[in-house]
Amino acid sequence: MADNPFVNPDGTASVLHVGDWVHARRKVVKSYFESPELRPVLGMIRELFVIERFISAAQLTPARTEYIRSKYAAPVLNEIFQTVEELSKNDALMKRKLGSTAVNYILNQKERLSNYIKDGQAPLTTNGVERLMKPIKKMLRVSLFMGSEEAAERHAFMFSLMMSAKYHGHNIPVLHEDVIRAINNAPNPDDVGEDEYDSMM
Repeated sequence: MADNPFVNPDGTASVLHVGDWVHARRKVVKSYFESPELRPVLGMIRELFVIERFISAAQLTPARTEYIRSKYAAPVLNEIFQTVEELSKNDALMKRKLGSTAVNYILNQKERLSNYIKDGQAPLTTNGVERLMKPIKKMLRVSLFMGSEEAAERHAFMFSLMMSAKYHGHNIPVLHEDVIRAINNAPNPDDVGEDEYDSMM
């Protein structure tokens, strides 16, 4: 367990797992005509997005974002989950495909859908992550012909580095050139220390 970067030595998660309210909203929208009982939930979810639009427009710090979310989004989340839990007791609703799918998704993802209010840097949706995954999907075919396992590992490392840099707004070609030059100019690439790596970043 200690070798897993996403798990602490005591077995607890070292990262915050967050759900995607876009997915949750989409499932409720699909059930709009089939299960009208869920329509009020759609309005509540809309409130969460309104709060996030305000946070984005105001360019709040992570700490301030956490405060705003805890004060305004947390009550909305509680109302959503209480409403959905009550709807889960509706036998007629739970016999409908789209309605039951929406209810079960929100309840099964309750913890992850709630986690974003714990961290001011956590997103309400995973759209950004999904966009980053698209190039990886496109690279699958190319990755089959890396030549060796070692080459594949180096390719994966560089690809992960470049995509992380892109996510944080860096110029990829310039960063790539700087990192490669720094590694090549090191006395012994295997002995590059933490300070050198920090300077590359």
